[in-house]
Amino acid sequence: MNKAYQYCVRILAMRDYTSSQLREKLEARGYDEDCIELTLNKLKDHAYLNDDTAKKSFVQSQLRRGLSQTAIKMKARVKGINITNDEIQDHVPEDYNESQSIKDLIEKKIPREMPQEFDLKLKLKQRIFRMLLSRGFSFEKINSHLKDYFKN
Repeated sequence: MNKAYQYCVRILAMRDYTSSQLREKLEARGYDEDCIELTLNKLKDHAYLNDDTAKKSFVQSQLRRGLSQTAIKMKARVKGINITNDEIQDHVPEDYNESQSIKDLIEKKIPREMPQEFDLKLKLKQRIFRMLLSRGFSFEKINSHLKDYFKN
């Protein structure tokens, strides 16, 4: 159990993990269930492991990367983090504005001089649209923002 505990403390020093993520890591290293339970309980007792803090850190880092709340939920599920929509809402900073996030992402991708040819404008618009969709923003929100930038 001591080696498992030391391993967990070492990786928790680099970034936050949830209990389920640590459980997977310990199982992958071949530790038995009793050892894993004891290690996780000891980490919680010493305040090294806090699922809520790990979830908050995850949500905020994904928002900084420009992902929508929908995409964050999907990514959390893939990573084995059990998080509800309400928990995501709780961890979103008060000054976060999804519309502003969409605008910032669009402005990053638009060149200083907008292409004049219709084909080039269309390609640019499609590329930006795909990028925003891949980050989990809704079709309606993307369209409403792109209309402001691509007036024909």
